[in-house]
Amino acid sequence: FPNFGASMVKGGNGVYYAIDIAPGLYEFNTGTGAVTLLGNITGTSGDQPNGITFNPANGQYYLISGLNFYSLNVNTFAATLIGNMGVAGSLFIDLCFNAAGVCYAYDLVTDAAYTINPATGVATLLGPLGYDANFGQGMSYDMETSTIYVSAFNNGTFTGQLRTMDPGTGATTLVTDWGLQQVAVFALNTQYGPPCPVGAASNPNPPNGATGVGLTGNTASWTNGVSTVNVELWFGPSG
Repeated sequence: FPNFGASMVKGGNGVYYAIDIAPGLYEFNTGTGAVTLLGNITGTSGDQPNGITFNPANGQYYLISGLNFYSLNVNTFAATLIGNMGVAGSLFIDLCFNAAGVCYAYDLVTDAAYTINPATGVATLLGPLGYDANFGQGMSYDMETSTIYVSAFNNGTFTGQLRTMDPGTGATTLVTDWGLQQVAVFALNTQYGPPCPVGAASNPNPPNGATGVGLTGNTASWTNGVSTVNVELWFGPSG
């Protein structure tokens, strides 16, 4: 990032979108680690976005700044102000949605967690985080386990930490301490929607990664996953 990378989310289309404070919208390639600028975000009128998220309940993307809540069109890069969150002197740092469309966020000034009304932007207090949050932070929701994760820089220990957040009280619980690491651009590889009803294939022969397999005299075989109806089989060189 040419400026400070602030936040990242896995979108409903599987693309990892990240923002920096310029503000710009980027795509993160999980295979290569490359970060590519998609476009400069407009509509914030100089307001600095700190967080980006995706709402699986309505398919929309949202931004949060220290004071304000926006919707974001990831195709046109246009942000639209929804409203001020109503917490005086706040410095909201990141946000996330659960599968039902409930928005969670937290503030570095009050060191507290809130829910955000996505229609109005108004914040409602959940409760204290239980640590002194400072600097860049990250937030992501695990749809598989219904767990809020916070990439938390703890000013008390001056270390980066991974924490979980209670959705009812806002209290966080330490998972692991990363030491002197600030992980602000943080997103889980989570799945939106119901899980795939078809089980994965198993027991491939030749096994995955096999080399030196002859062009003739071999039979490809595997065990289909539960509920498999159709199979596509592809041949070709690596890549």
